[in-house]
Amino acid sequence: MSPGSNKSKFDLCRIRMNHNDGREAALLATLESNEQHNGMERAAHMAYSMRSFVRSPAFVLALLILAAITQEGARAQPAGSPSSATEPAPYCADLKHIANLAMTRERFSSIIGKPRQGNFRDTSLALTGWKDCAFYGTTAYTCDSRGFASEDAAVQAQKIMVRQILSCLETWTESTEQSSSTYIALHPKLGPASITLTLDKADDDSDIVRLTMFLRRP
Repeated sequence: MSPGSNKSKFDLCRIRMNHNDGREAALLATLESNEQHNGMERAAHMAYSMRSFVRSPAFVLALLILAAITQEGARAQPAGSPSSATEPAPYCADLKHIANLAMTRERFSSIIGKPRQGNFRDTSLALTGWKDCAFYGTTAYTCDSRGFASEDAAVQAQKIMVRQILSCLETWTESTEQSSSTYIALHPKLGPASITLTLDKADDDSDIVRLTMFLRRP
């Protein structure tokens, strides 16, 4: 075989190798381009799906449910919780309404319900976060806090409640001459009602704070 023939075969082999290298490079470039294109398509599809979901009734319903759960959690917070010491009392609106009723001619008659045992009567307006709200007669509205594990814990809760109530009923003040370590009296600047916060025992022997708003005798 002549040297020229060997050179021709060598050149042909080199051409094929170069061709294969170029083909591989082109294939890799194509795959990379396809991957980028597919990624862009996936991103565009995800963005479209997200926009569609945000505009869907299901998304709106999810937001409404979340808002309701958050609001319910705030409303269900027990009276005197330490975390709520510097926050507006969840029962503030209810308490203001009852205090305003005390200033009317009808007094509490619109929220007094059916008779209970003894002199107690039901009420149609319970303070949020309190329990066993009722009327004693027609001039005294009373509610109990949740139970506390000790009297010291109840005392601390009582102090928090005083701050909450005075922040809610802005014209009311504490009557220090009538108050003691277990009994706190609050009076308005004007009006016939007063509020007391007293320490007591529940049926299960836990310590509680009892709120009573009553009409003072003329």
